[in-house]
Amino acid sequence: MLTRTAKPRNVTDPPGMPCPRCGKPIRLSIEKLLTATPVYCSDCGLQLVLDRRASAEGLDAARALQNAMKDLVGSK
Repeated sequence: MLTRTAKPRNVTDPPGMPCPRCGKPIRLSIEKLLTATPVYCSDCGLQLVLDRRASAEGLDAARALQNAMKDLVGSK
């Protein structure tokens, strides 16, 4: 979970988040979130576990975003 103290991201930054343990970037995609693929920090090895039940609303929004992006790419 990101807090309000998280550093603002630029649209040119690769998708992901800073590692809560070491602060290094963790690459994260909508696909990884939706498929429950394990997410690890490549620097310190921390495994991130998503509480899928508590995150259901956010996951639904991510799924809707992913579908909208696919529709947009498919319409070109």
